[in-house]
Amino acid sequence: MLFFIHGQDTFRCKEKLNEIKNKFEREVDKTGSAIMFIDGEKADINEINEASGAGSLFSKKRLIIIENIFENKNKEILKELKTYFEEQEKKQDENSNIFVIIHSGNIDKRSVLWKYLSSQKFVQEFELLSATAASAWVVERAKNKQAHISRNASLKLTALFGSDLWKLDSELNKLINYKNAKVSKLLDSVTEIKDDDIELMCRGNVDENIFAFSDAIANKNKSQAVMLLENELEAGVAPTYLMHMITRQFRILIQVRRALDDGLSQRKISTELKLHPYVVQKSIQQAGNFTEQKLKIIFSKLLKLDKELKTGQSDFKITIDLLFMKL
Repeated sequence: MLFFIHGQDTFRCKEKLNEIKNKFEREVDKTGSAIMFIDGEKADINEINEASGAGSLFSKKRLIIIENIFENKNKEILKELKTYFEEQEKKQDENSNIFVIIHSGNIDKRSVLWKYLSSQKFVQEFELLSATAASAWVVERAKNKQAHISRNASLKLTALFGSDLWKLDSELNKLINYKNAKVSKLLDSVTEIKDDDIELMCRGNVDENIFAFSDAIANKNKSQAVMLLENELEAGVAPTYLMHMITRQFRILIQVRRALDDGLSQRKISTELKLHPYVVQKSIQQAGNFTEQKLKIIFSKLLKLDKELKTGQSDFKITIDLLFMKL
């Protein structure tokens, strides 16, 4: 039997691999001694052949996991492995080994091994989830952990961490532990995760503070804006990157303001602009504080100040002071 697992989403690839391993340990070898891992980047056909040898004391068959074989610099092994699998297929019986080829990253789809593996019965590809799919994944993942997270809270979480399922899973665990520590959790009760919990416990990229900064500009609250940006600078975010993110947000606000004036719905704006639904939701709220003309004036000033910052004509704090002076 041959499994081929591949794709950019390493979290779901690894989960599928663990599912196969756990089933093998339950049904074939509870000790796990018949499971072999091979580093495909460095392996040769002899190593793979040796791993396929006699089974363990507890099992006649082995589970052989070959990782990232397409990264091997010796491309001849791809042809050799394809031939090897074809020979194994002819000798297939109930005691035959189980092979798992797992690869995260790009694959040259012209290779003979790719063509062979992709034609097999057990092939699964895990591409990175879209924003909507990642949000739905968070809801389902929370349910599996005996927790409930609202759709809006899940959107907020994916806005912070994108489609990085490793990070999303880690943040979910942190949120659940935090909520369970706050209240005495009854057996079989469901842990509720709300928007406020995410705002309190999760710090993703700088987007949330950029939203808050935009609000501060709308309210002409200079002290709030400076405090938000100082927090980012203390966290090690480069001034040029902060300026880039601020300029980007006002470009988005112009697009959203124009779309709202044209009568587009939130869903349509998200689709047309290819933006995360949560980013659109927040931007719609903020766009209500500005006219399109006002946004264009701010954006024009930001572009000028960004250029001055990059050419060393001004430092970041002076740049922000100048922005508020010109509003």
